[in-house]
Amino acid sequence: MRTENTVDLSRVVSPQAKDYAVHQRAISTIMGIEVVHITERVEYRVEGTPSNRRVTEVLNGGGVLDKYLIPMGRMDIKDDKGYVNSSGLATQRSVFTTSFVHPKFGLVLATNSFTVYGNKYGSLEDWVFN
Repeated sequence: MRTENTVDLSRVVSPQAKDYAVHQRAISTIMGIEVVHITERVEYRVEGTPSNRRVTEVLNGGGVLDKYLIPMGRMDIKDDKGYVNSSGLATQRSVFTTSFVHPKFGLVLATNSFTVYGNKYGSLEDWVFN
């Protein structure tokens, strides 16, 4: 698996508030072919003076399945509600469940969570995929 991250340009809400969005993408390959692209995103607000900024709220976020090329397979996404964690980071987590789809039965192959953390400077602080 490889990953890519991007940061959207900030939007000024007031002289002391800006909205930011950070994304992290995970890409899975089979025999060198990219078969799954998933993206986790968090949009959040930072308020305060330049010397005293802090993340005040998570505005939006969630997981997106950008590409899925596995025949007879299916991926479901469940987004948790975003929040500001105890370290002051905007936090968004989604759970991705991969299933084998068959007319007679369904079989869960994997369940993974993907979490991203945005900081008060408007950049990706960290991410976890497990």
